[in-house]
Amino acid sequence: MLVILTDVPCVYLNYKTKSQKPIRKMNISEAEQYLKSAQFPPGSMGPKIRAAVKFLQKGGKKAIITSFDLLEESLKGRAGTMIER
Repeated sequence: MLVILTDVPCVYLNYKTKSQKPIRKMNISEAEQYLKSAQFPPGSMGPKIRAAVKFLQKGGKKAIITSFDLLEESLKGRAGTMIER
């Protein structure tokens, strides 16, 4: 398992807009589509999503993106964003 810590509790679509929406789970295909549609900018969540996708493509089982404060809850599947194959 790969855990990526950020300063936000999870990954969001339309981040910092009125239509911001948290993503609790996604798979590699969804993550790649979001990257292609510029949902995750290079200077923000983009590198984290790319690292998670690469980890999973190389055989990892799951990746979690979350904040340090929510790490324990994220490991239990109750917070953060989980990305799986």
